[in-house]
Amino acid sequence: LEAIAADGTKTDEQRKKAKQALKAQKAEMEEMMGAVENDLKEKAELQAKIAAMESKVVSGGENLLDKVDDLKKRSEDLKRQAEIAKRQEEEMRRRQQEIEMQHMDANAKYASLEEEVQVK
Repeated sequence: LEAIAADGTKTDEQRKKAKQALKAQKAEMEEMMGAVENDLKEKAELQAKIAAMESKVVSGGENLLDKVDDLKKRSEDLKRQAEIAKRQEEEMRRRQQEIEMQHMDANAKYASLEEEVQVK
């Protein structure tokens, strides 16, 4: 179209039509470039928002991912403490049973000694 517009052998009308077509193409191209630029800006903004959301899933100023990790650690600590308490309780029961058995043995010996003394 530029060649037609610049060609001296073409009529004025042909050159005008070629220039108008060039202007229309140029305007369409500029419009498309503007739309592309807007799309790129919007894409960059959305990517920035996504990155911000991914970096911090925030609720009340707290990073929820860190909070979840902290809660998992606390839960594991509580489980360990519960296991330790359970073992200690079992050990105390075992000791109590041993003491009761010793007490019963002592009572049985004492009773048999009294019986032996009464017999003599």
